Amino acid sequence: MSVFEIGVLDNGSSIPGNFYSKGVMFNLDSDAINLALNGTSTKTGEGRGRGLPTSKSLVVEGLKGDFLVMSRKGFVFINKKRRDIKLLKNGLDGTMIFLKFKQPQTNLNIYDFVS
Repeated sequence: MSVFEIGVLDNGSSIPGNFYSKGVMFNLDSDAINLALNGTSTKTGEGRGRGLPTSKSLVVEGLKGDFLVMSRKGFVFINKKRRDIKLLKNGLDGTMIFLKFKQPQTNLNIYDFVS
């Protein structure tokens, strides 16, 4: 069975940085990540703010995989068995998203996981 690992790293303003600049309130950087994972977005327009929640649902629920987001000093790891939330001592200048999952054994309808 094939295992897929996908990582994306950017050096942008970060999820907490973007929320802060738009007046979205949060206490810790990991709180900002959780807001984004639950659909809070600073972008306007219908259908915005679905990317992270949909990706998380598809990877964790549909593919039974691991989903990790690090942004600034926030760290959120989610899989079917646990959810770890941490504050990093040394943060990132930006955001990293990492996905790990096995090849599905049956057909998977991605639209079942769209938020």
